[in-house]
Amino acid sequence: TRSGSVTGVQTCALPIFGATFRALISKRAFVYLVIAMVIYFLVAYGALVFLPSYMVRVLKVPLAEVGSAYGAVSAASTIIGNVLGGFLTDRLSKRNLTWLGWLPAVGLVVCWPLYEAMLLAPTFAMALTFAGIAGLALNAAVPAMFTCLHAICGSARRAMAVAVVFFFANLIGLGLGPVIAGALSDAFSAVHGPVGIRYALLLVMILLLPCALL
Repeated sequence: TRSGSVTGVQTCALPIFGATFRALISKRAFVYLVIAMVIYFLVAYGALVFLPSYMVRVLKVPLAEVGSAYGAVSAASTIIGNVLGGFLTDRLSKRNLTWLGWLPAVGLVVCWPLYEAMLLAPTFAMALTFAGIAGLALNAAVPAMFTCLHAICGSARRAMAVAVVFFFANLIGLGLGPVIAGALSDAFSAVHGPVGIRYALLLVMILLLPCALL
């Protein structure tokens, strides 16, 4: 009996997986959200990881100072942003469920000009200020993204939905994000010198807008 049950699970697993996956991708909202989250991770893994290098190369700040100051600002904005985003998601979604989509969209639109301003700031202090505020908005968008994902996919498909998102987010975001940002930095630096990384990151940050639209 035990052998038969195992065989039954093995023969049923693949059809159930296929049916679940087809049910998820048949939902247009789920597809839009997956693409949006892939773009989000493309920026997070791509442009954001190059910000310390930008501060060292362009703003001429010592690496140790960048590590301590920007690291502290980044950590604080991540913690506060996520907690604040979770609080706002709970409060606003009780009034209107559409806030699960509007809240991350607003956060991404708000943080885009702030990151652009950070990359154009003439001093390290100004860059840190813009980076901190932008980080708050960017991280506040995250709780609503995953809450929206769970609301769209339903409780029966929640695990599969998260697996699909992280599969594509890591494959494309982590796989291509640093490559794209690095290639653009090399291309611009070949023409403009060390400041080329600024132009590359300014360009990559524009991806936050289609992410918000999706």
